Amino acid sequence: METLLQKAQPPSGAAPPRPVPPRPPATKTISVSPAEATRIRQQVQQRHAALKSERESWVDHWRQVSDVVLPRRGRFLTSDRNKGSRRNRKVIDNTATLALRDLASGLMGGVTSPARPWFRLSTQRPGLIEDGDASRWLADVERLMREIFNRSNTYNALFSVYEELAAFGTAAMLVYEDYDTVISCETLTAGQYCVAPDKHGRVHALYRDHAMTVEQVVQEFVETAPGDYDWSVVSDAVRQQWERGQRDGWVDVVQAIEPNPDHRPDSKLARHARFRSLWLEVGGRPDRLLRLSGFQEFPALCPRWNIAGADIYGTSPAMDALGDVEQLQMQEREKAKAIQKMVNPPLNVPTSTQRNAVVNALPNGITYFDPTSGGTTAAMATPLYQVQPRVMELQQDMEIVRQRVRSAFHADLWRMITDLDRSGITATEVDARREEKLVMLGPVLERLHHELLDPLIDRTFAIAQRAGILPEIPEVLGGQDIRVEYISMLAQAQRAVAINGIERMVGFVGQLAQMDPSVLDKLDRDQAVDEVAEAIGAPPRLIRSDTEVGQMREQRAQAQAQQAQAQQQMAMMQQVAQGAQTLSQTDTSGQNALTDLLALTGGVL
Repeated sequence: METLLQKAQPPSGAAPPRPVPPRPPATKTISVSPAEATRIRQQVQQRHAALKSERESWVDHWRQVSDVVLPRRGRFLTSDRNKGSRRNRKVIDNTATLALRDLASGLMGGVTSPARPWFRLSTQRPGLIEDGDASRWLADVERLMREIFNRSNTYNALFSVYEELAAFGTAAMLVYEDYDTVISCETLTAGQYCVAPDKHGRVHALYRDHAMTVEQVVQEFVETAPGDYDWSVVSDAVRQQWERGQRDGWVDVVQAIEPNPDHRPDSKLARHARFRSLWLEVGGRPDRLLRLSGFQEFPALCPRWNIAGADIYGTSPAMDALGDVEQLQMQEREKAKAIQKMVNPPLNVPTSTQRNAVVNALPNGITYFDPTSGGTTAAMATPLYQVQPRVMELQQDMEIVRQRVRSAFHADLWRMITDLDRSGITATEVDARREEKLVMLGPVLERLHHELLDPLIDRTFAIAQRAGILPEIPEVLGGQDIRVEYISMLAQAQRAVAINGIERMVGFVGQLAQMDPSVLDKLDRDQAVDEVAEAIGAPPRLIRSDTEVGQMREQRAQAQAQQAQAQQQMAMMQQVAQGAQTLSQTDTSGQNALTDLLALTGGVL
C-alpha cells in the first residue's frame, strides 16, 4: 500500500531536522460578523441533527457491544461523561474482552509497532533512490517522523483506535498541530461523533458532541492573552460560573469539521483552507461561534473495519461475535444457578412446621424443631428436588462458544505459534497456517493503510513541513512525489506469501536444470531477486539497479577478456621460448632443414 504525499518543495532557509518546531504555529482563527455566525450556526445545527438521525440505527448495536465486550467505551447520552460507576455488570464471562484486547495489541505490534520501523519513504522514480543526496534526505525524514510519533501521544491514541475498530467497526482520531510535540492526537469513542463520506466513500466530515469544563472553555476560547478575556463568544451562564469560581461545571459544545465552501486553492488564508473547523456552545449565543478555523488537511482519521455496500459506518469482529458473547453470559448465569441449587437446594417444609422456623443449612449448622408436633428432622425440611447439573458437558459446550468468539477476533492468528502443539508439526505447516490467517486479515490491513496510516503520515509530513523542521530538500527531489511503503511485520508477512511461489518456481527450475542446463535461460534471476526484495521489504540501498549491475557485468567481462588475452599471449611466448631453446640445441654441422633455412635467410632467423 502506498500513498502520494504532497509534492516536496524546498522550504526557504530550512533548518536541520529536530523534533520541536522553532516557532508556534500561526493562529488560524477566522473573524466573522454576527450575521454570518448566525447563518453558519444554523447550517451546522441542521446538518448535525441530520447526521445524528442517520447514525441512530447504529447506536443500539453499539450499545449492546459496549455492554458485554467493552463497557468503558461508548458515550450514548450527554450525561455519559467522567462516570466512575461500574459499567461491566453484564459481563460475567470476559472472553470477548480479552480477545479484543489481544486483537488490538496484535494490530499495534504488527502494523504500527513503536519498537521497529513500520513505514518507508521512497519516490515514484526508482532510480532516484540510488542518488546519495535523495536517499539520505528520505532516511532523515523517516527518522524525524518516527521521532515525532514517539514523542507525541500517537501510539497511545492508535491503540485506542484499534480497540474502537475491533469493538464498534468505526474509529475516529483527531490530529492537531502542537508546538511542543509537532502533533497531538485525540481519540473519540462511539456515540460521540457522526461522520459523512464524499463521493468516493471516504470520510470527509465529522461532527461531534463534546463536554468541556468551564475552565477548559475559558482557556481554549475566551482567554485571548494572559489576563485578557473575550466573553462575547460564550453564554452568560459560563461567565457567571467562572466569576463565582465554579470552574468545574460542564459545558456542552459541538465541533464540526467539514469541507470549506469558501475554499480557494490559490489562497493561503485560513478562511480559504480546504476544510473548516468550528466550535459552538450548545444553548449559547445564537450569533456567536466559539471558534472558526481552517485546516489544509482533514484532521480526522476515521478508519472502518469493514464496509457493506454504501454504509457509512463499519462492522466489527465484536458485532460478528455478539450472539456468541451474549450466549456465554447466559450460560455462565445458568451454570451459577445450577451450582447454587445443588449446594443450597429449595426446601420442602411440612405445613406443621412453624413458618418462622429457621433451617440452618451451613456446615455444622443446628436446626431446632418441636418433637411434640410428631415431625422429624427429615420430615421438617427436605430438598424439593435433587439438582445434579452436568457441569462437565456444560463447560465443554461453553468452551466451543469461547473458541468461536476468539476466532471472530482472530485470536488464532496472534496466539497460533504459542498454542500449537510443538510435537509432530513442521515449520512448513506453521507457515501454511500463518499464511492462511494473514490472507483472511488482508482486506482489513489494506483498509487500515488507506483510511488510517496514509492520512496520518500525510498530515504529519505537512505539519512538519509548515513548521520548517524538515531537512533541506535536495534538488534531485524537487517537485517529485514521495511514496510511502509499509514495512510492518504484518505488511511484510502479507507480501511474503508471494515468496513461496517464487521459491517453488526457482526450485522447480533448479531440478530441471540438472537434466538440461539450458532451461536456466528461461528464468530471469535478476527479476526474481527484485521481486523477493520488494516482498520482504529489504532496504532499497541493498539492491543494485539494473544499470549498475550491467556496468559491473560489463567490467567483469572486459576484465575476463583481458585476462584471457594475457593468458593467451603468455602461452604464445612460452611456445616461442621453447622453440628458440629447441633451435639453439639443433646440430648445424650437417645438412638438415635448419641449415637450409639459414642458407635461404643469409644466416639470419
